[in-house]
Amino acid sequence: MTQRNLGILLVAQLVLVAMTWWPSDPSASRRPLFDFDRDAFERIEIATGSAASDSAVLVKEGGTWKVHSAADYPATPAKIEALLDMLLGLEVGPAIAGQSQSHEPLNVGDDSYGRRVSVTAAGEVSDWLVGAATSRSVNVRRVGDDEVYPVRGASEWSFQHDSASYFDTTYLDANPASFGAVVLRNENGETRFEQSAGVWTLADLVAGESADSDAIATFLSSVARLRMTEPVASEALPEHGLESGPRIDWTLVAEDQSIAGGYRLGSEIDGGRFVQATGDTFVVRARASDFEDFLSATRSRFLR
Repeated sequence: MTQRNLGILLVAQLVLVAMTWWPSDPSASRRPLFDFDRDAFERIEIATGSAASDSAVLVKEGGTWKVHSAADYPATPAKIEALLDMLLGLEVGPAIAGQSQSHEPLNVGDDSYGRRVSVTAAGEVSDWLVGAATSRSVNVRRVGDDEVYPVRGASEWSFQHDSASYFDTTYLDANPASFGAVVLRNENGETRFEQSAGVWTLADLVAGESADSDAIATFLSSVARLRMTEPVASEALPEHGLESGPRIDWTLVAEDQSIAGGYRLGSEIDGGRFVQATGDTFVVRARASDFEDFLSATRSRFLR
């Protein structure tokens, strides 16, 4: 091939690239990706391009957001507000591509993308594919359309696809200093604690016994705080094994009134254990290893 023919071929290739990648309207201004009022959002789903990955599904019911993909567990308001801030702050520039062959190279192909974002607002459903462009920018394409748009100031990681990103994993965080009395029931029997003037003791001491108040305080501090891995169900079912399992009950003394608290343990499954807090309808799963101290405790452990 002559040098002249090579030059012609190079020019043709450059023209093809320009047709594929050049903005369709370079003078067009940036515009919001989601042009909705904040209160109009009704449902948000964020999934990855991996079939093995779960998606986060958030639904607003009666003005309250729930994590539908996690047993409709209440979403943390601050986390929802942060998500809405991010979505409402996304602005697209002029299209950088308008042909289907450019979708996969830009990470927004039908079967090759970083995130799939489905938003329902004011009764309108909007589905978008999101793919990484740089560390702080992404490309987006509306499902069914060919045009690809750049978005600055966001990355794929801005679109959190795991349900746990939207609820508080701190299931219990009680202060033992506010406890008046505690009853622990496990396979080793029943152990009762009580507090007077900030000092913990066993409720049923007999002559010659002396309680180790420091050991009791340390133990109660460890069992009064509990993190979950995920919500399981909005109500207890027989298969959760909660009816006759180990449990801890305490009485909170606050403002001249007593409030019952505590939780009960259920069956162990896949390295986790079902848990339900007193007064809560939800059943959650926590790491089984978090309850080793709870289950092994004996009355004699708290004696000097």
